[in-house]
Amino acid sequence: MYKVFINERPFVLSAKPLVLHQGQSVAYQSPAQLKTLLHSFKSSPLSAHSLTIYADDVEALKAVFFSLFSIIEAAGGIVQNPDGHYLFIKRLGLWDLPKGKIDPGEGVEEAALREVEEECGITGLTITANAGQTYHTYEHKGKEVLKITHWFLMESSFTGQLIPQTEEAITEAKWMDKAEVEAVVMPKTYVSIAELVGREIL
Repeated sequence: MYKVFINERPFVLSAKPLVLHQGQSVAYQSPAQLKTLLHSFKSSPLSAHSLTIYADDVEALKAVFFSLFSIIEAAGGIVQNPDGHYLFIKRLGLWDLPKGKIDPGEGVEEAALREVEEECGITGLTITANAGQTYHTYEHKGKEVLKITHWFLMESSFTGQLIPQTEEAITEAKWMDKAEVEAVVMPKTYVSIAELVGREIL
C-alpha cells in the first residue's frame, strides 16, 4: 500500500479495497481514469476525505500514478538523544522533522545525515534503523511534483546549542520529550509527519 498525501488528504494505492477517513474505494481501470480521479480529488473541498484506488498489481498501479508527476526524492531523520528526547524543527509556522533533497550522486543515508546536520547544526549522528517513506504532492512552477521522503531513526549524544538553518526558513530547532511532542507537535504539523511520529515515537 502507498499513501500519498495530496492537500493533506490521503490518496491511497492498494491491492485491495480500503475505506479510510470516510473516503471512497475505487477499482483501477485505466491511466485516463486514474488521472481523472486524481484531478477530481485535488479539487474536492472535503477536508476529511480520502480516496483508495485498488488493483491486483499495486506496483504497476504505483508506476502509472508516479508517471503523472515530476519526482523529487528527499531524506531525513527522527533523532533521539540519550535523555529520550526527539529533535524537531519549526518551519513556516509548523513543526516538522529535519529533511531535505538528495543531491545528485548522493546516497540516501548520506543525504539524511547531511540534511539533519545542516538544518539543526547538530553533529555525531548515527543511523540505527530505516523508518520507511512518506509521500506528498505539491505544485512548483506549474508542475505537479511528488516528493518521496526516506526516513531513518537516528541517535546523537550532541549537547551543544542547536542552530536552525534560517536560509531554509527554519525558525527553531528543539529537543522534546514524548509528552511535549504529543502536546506541541501533533496539533501543529503535517498529516504525513503526524502519522510518522505516531508510528515511530508515540
